[in-house]
Amino acid sequence: MQEQNFNELAGRIEGLARVVRCLVATLEDEQLIDGSRYGESLRRDGQPHQGDGVMLVRARKVLRDIADQLETARNLRQ
Repeated sequence: MQEQNFNELAGRIEGLARVVRCLVATLEDEQLIDGSRYGESLRRDGQPHQGDGVMLVRARKVLRDIADQLETARNLRQ
């Protein structure tokens, strides 16, 4: 993949991740979701499984990272 295409893809993915984090924070603040429970769900889905291909290994790590970021943001808001 050319560097320009990679940067475009990475930027789009980062933008989507930021949208998700912002949306979850808003829903938490409005007490429409339990952010801790949602984070735990992300962590469960993010656990590696034997036989995962390269893409799933990376995707599961991203889920765990987002759960960590949401937890950090929640702690800062409190």
